[in-house]
Amino acid sequence: MLLAESYSELCDEIKALEVRVEELERERKLLNKRMYDNAPSANLTIDYSKERVAGGQVPMSLDVVIERLNKLDDRIDQLHSFLDIKRDARNRIDKIIKSSEDIDQKVVVMRDIKKLPLKVIARELGYSYQHIRRISCRNKKFTLGN
Repeated sequence: MLLAESYSELCDEIKALEVRVEELERERKLLNKRMYDNAPSANLTIDYSKERVAGGQVPMSLDVVIERLNKLDDRIDQLHSFLDIKRDARNRIDKIIKSSEDIDQKVVVMRDIKKLPLKVIARELGYSYQHIRRISCRNKKFTLGN
């Protein structure tokens, strides 16, 4: 298995978890709004001169809303824990990569693991694009055995 694929998968998992957390937080906001659907309105009289429309959204009972909110909160907390673990792993890998002294290794890691274009690598490392391109050409793809 390529280390580059593993790092890339880790980054993809982090993005997916972030999207899921955002979705659950939006759902939580909607449930908070629905909690007030059962509240009595300020106008307690009915106007019989207008046509009443039957149907539509049926308000959820308060206990059902609270139960769903609690489940959502638990799930959001769990996903935040997963996110913290995965971000920590990514940060540790990044530290190892940054601690490398060899320019060849840095270029290969940035090219194959971080999937950065050579122009960005040149800018970040402070070398010319042509020099980084030469280094990139003389080094093969990064695998776990390298």
